[in-house]
Amino acid sequence: MPFDLSEAEQELVGGYHTEYSGMKFALFFLGEYTHMITTSLLLTSVFLGGWYFPGIAGPASGIAIKLIVFMAKVLFFIVLYMLVRWTIPRFRFDQLMGLAWKVLIPLAIANLVCVLVVREQRWTPWLLPLLSLILLVGAGFFAARLPPPPRAPLQTPRKAEPLLR
Repeated sequence: MPFDLSEAEQELVGGYHTEYSGMKFALFFLGEYTHMITTSLLLTSVFLGGWYFPGIAGPASGIAIKLIVFMAKVLFFIVLYMLVRWTIPRFRFDQLMGLAWKVLIPLAIANLVCVLVVREQRWTPWLLPLLSLILLVGAGFFAARLPPPPRAPLQTPRKAEPLLR
């Protein structure tokens, strides 16, 4: 992520794109794709039942069918990763910092306070997901009700003054 946020045009030409070109840049992308494949393998194993698929791959199925089903589930997660990354717009650096400092950190602190209250009052831990969801929806509702920030007025360009008078 930090290698995807360029702040200015100068960084596109003289920043990490120049410093990490060639093999270093290829290794960054190789690490990113390795991470995507590894997490897809883990998500398939932990959450989607691995090679098991009702009606197609059961305990008595052959190894080839199990591998095909497993790889199809892994491919599903890889395609899902790609669709999400292609769909969500990219943030500018100042937008990302504003989102982190003004929204995400206060939400994390409020969520921490909710956890502390639930733990201190010895309420059931099943209340935590409900409180977190209420907090998230409330923050979204509050953010939607805020007025947009004021825009800077457009300035008309000044007339160029002659150099010699």
